[in-house]
Formats: sequence, structure tokens, C-alpha cells
Amino acid sequence: MYRLFSYSVIFLCGLGSSSFAMAQSSKTISLTLPQAVAIALKKNADIKSAYLQRVLDKFTLQLAKDDYRIQPSFSFDTVTSDLPKPFSRESDRQFGVTPGFTWNTPYSTQFAFSWSNTLSNGHYGDSESLTVTQPLLKGFGERIAEAPLDDALDQAINAKLTFRQTLISTITNILSDYRALQQAQMTMVTAQRALVNNKLHLKQDKLKVRSGDLAATELSQDEFQVAQQQVQIGSTRNSIKDAALKVLDDLGMGQGVHLRLPTDVEIPSVVPNRALSERIILANNVAYQEAVLGIKQAKRALLEARDSARWTLNLSATAARSSTFFSGGTQTDPNIPVTPSSQSVIAGNQVSLNFAIPVGKQRLQSQQSIASARIGLQNDIIKLKQQKLSLINQVGDQVERIQDDMSDLALAKKALALQRKTLQVTKEKIKYGMTSNFELFSQQTEYENAEQALIGKKISYLNDLAQFDQLLGTTLNTWHVQVQY
Repeated sequence: MYRLFSYSVIFLCGLGSSSFAMAQSSKTISLTLPQAVAIALKKNADIKSAYLQRVLDKFTLQLAKDDYRIQPSFSFDTVTSDLPKPFSRESDRQFGVTPGFTWNTPYSTQFAFSWSNTLSNGHYGDSESLTVTQPLLKGFGERIAEAPLDDALDQAINAKLTFRQTLISTITNILSDYRALQQAQMTMVTAQRALVNNKLHLKQDKLKVRSGDLAATELSQDEFQVAQQQVQIGSTRNSIKDAALKVLDDLGMGQGVHLRLPTDVEIPSVVPNRALSERIILANNVAYQEAVLGIKQAKRALLEARDSARWTLNLSATAARSSTFFSGGTQTDPNIPVTPSSQSVIAGNQVSLNFAIPVGKQRLQSQQSIASARIGLQNDIIKLKQQKLSLINQVGDQVERIQDDMSDLALAKKALALQRKTLQVTKEKIKYGMTSNFELFSQQTEYENAEQALIGKKISYLNDLAQFDQLLGTTLNTWHVQVQY
């Protein structure tokens, strides 16, 4: 069964934060890999942006859900034409209040209600209207009515997958950059140790020259070896700087911070099961899950295209009532009598049937939309099958790669042990003058190369594990990252 080594990032978040605080007061900090991941989850720029995008994603879904709730409306306006003494006369009083609501139900039924209250020049108007519309052909049915909401729900799932992929990719990138820096620092340790040994050997040979046990010409080889090692250290130092900048960018830290990483690498024993890995990747791989989601959306698009080509047959029922009350005009001329007040009420109910048939170009466009949606669905199905095959092939390739890494790692350990014995024998021979300095330095170089090869195999093995974890979509599980969507 496939299991990757894991660290509890959640537990180490506090530790990661304390390490980051140290970075502000000290230019050198010790940083473990779990701490680096914990800090990145808080400070990495890509992750911060992904969290901000989630805020907008939630609003988008909320708006889609709100379309199926009662939507109230309200308006109010008032006008006066006599200032600074407003509303001193009936004819000066003008206002309007219009509350109402609309409601689109999940069953395609539409309700619209309005209530209007107005007063203008002594005329008070009051009217109410309730209209219920039910599509009977085009737009009929729960699947069609809720299609926009289903699209929004799928988009919300897709947004979560995108956010998850951002976290996975960022963590995987951090692991790679961290190990690149770690490898460079371990190379520096090896190079500095070799330089110390070479200087010590040069010092011993100088003593032999003074005592007459060694020719002075032999020192040139020693001095060349020391100089060459110093050049390598300078090159390695530049590699460390470049690798450190990448890690600092990943962690959102300034360039003034110096990172000190562990000089030993923990190597887990992982034996991935290919059959189980194939099931895991189909259930967790983000790209594959997005493709599966795309099939659902394509099917819904085909359903909506077919619905758009249907005939329109809508049944509407309206209940309305209006009343008007006239309070009488204001007496402005003593020779004109005041108009008496009056009131009238009008009630009206009606049922209507709206019928329309798409013809001509409109019908052809509808058929084109159906064909386009059908072909889009078929293409998505073909791509999904190809993607599934590709993922399974990648699983097989990655499993073989990890197995090869384990074999190479074992061989590199064996080669280093044999070269260590060879170097020890050569050192014994040099004591008794049975070999030359050139042979000693050659064996020393071979030993350093074997040591670097082992370090490289370890890093390559760990990177392949991280890539496999990313491929399976289980990186967050491995690092115990609890995502808050």
C-alpha cells in the first residue's frame, strides 16, 4: 500500500511562526522542511492571492443561490414646488412609494408583485398587481430552472479544486527549492572538509620536504589541489546564494535572512503499489476531477441548448386592483368653487397564454447551438478518456522511477563505502611511499564525487516522491494541511 512519509504541518505552524520572528531579529536561522512548509502556508504570495480569490468565489455562489429567493424592491420619491414652505397646499404634495417583490422558483414558476402608492395634485393612487407565470414548454422543469444554480455549484467546486491545486503546486515547489538549497549546503560542507584535508596534506608534505623525505616538486600537486578546491567552494557559494533566494521568495522573506538547513537527509522507505495508486489518482488528481466536472457542465449545456430550441408556451395569470381618490382642489380663486372629492376603484383579473415558434434563422441558430453543445460534450468525453489513460501511464512511469531511485540509492551507498576503503588503503600506502600524491588526490576526488553522487541520489529520490505525491493529488494529506475553503 502506498504511503508517503508525513509531517504535521498544523502542529508546526507555531514553530514556523517563531522561526519567522527570529528572522526579523537575526540574520541566520535554522529551518527544517516542515517549518518551511508551515511558513509558506502563511507567507507565500501565491497562496495569499489564492485565499483572496476564494472570497470572490464565495460571493459568486451566493449570488447564484440568491436568484431563487424572494427579491424585494422598494422605491420612494417626493417632489415639492413651493419653497421654503413645502406642502402648504394639496397641489404641492407629490410623492410615490412602490414596494414589491419577484420570485423565481426552482420549478420555473415566476411570481411578480407590486404595490404602488402615489399622490400628485390632490390625486391619491393605490394599485396592487400579482402576476404568476408558468412556462409549459421552453423553460419548463426543475432541471432547466435550476441549471444556472447547478452551473454555479460546479463552478464553486472547480474553484475549490483550483485553490487546492495552487496549494499542492506551491508546496511541491517549496520542497524542490528547499532540497536544492540543502544539496548546495551539503556540497559546501563536503568541499570545505576536502579543503581542510588538502591543506593538512600540504602542510605535512612541506615538513617532509624540509626533512629531505620528499622532493620539493611534489608540493606543486598539493598546491594545485588546494587551489582547485577553493575555486569549487566559490562556485558552490554562488549556487547556495541562488538557491537561497528561491527559498526566501517561496517563504515571503527578505534577502537579508540567511538560512541554515540540516546537513543530513531523512530517507523514507516507500514501496508504492501501482494498482492502489491508479485508484488514488483517479479519485484525487485535481486535473482529472476538473475534467470530470467539465463533463457534467457539458451535459447541462446540451440540455439547455435543446430547451432553447423548444417552442415557447407560457401561461400567465394576473390579479390587479387600482383605486383613485381625489381630495378636491385647493381654493386659489374666490370666484371658482372647490372641486368636490371623489373615489373610484377598478379591479382587473386576466389569464394570458403566450405562444411562439422559432422559425427561419432563429431555428437554424438553435440547431447550431445543439450541435455545438453535443460536439463539445463528445470532445470532453474523448479528452477525459485520454487523460485517464495518460494518468495511469504516468503512475506506472513514476512507480518505476521511484523503484529505480531506490536501486540507484543502494548502489550509490555501496559505491561510497567501497571508495572509502580504497581511499583508506591509498592513505596507508602514501605513509610508506608506496604511491604518489597524484594517486592520493585522484582517490580523494573519486571519494568526493561518490559522496556528491549519493547526496544527489537522495535529493532526486525525495523530489520524485514529492512529484508522485503531487500527481496523486495527496500532497495536502501527506503534510496534514487542513484546507479552509
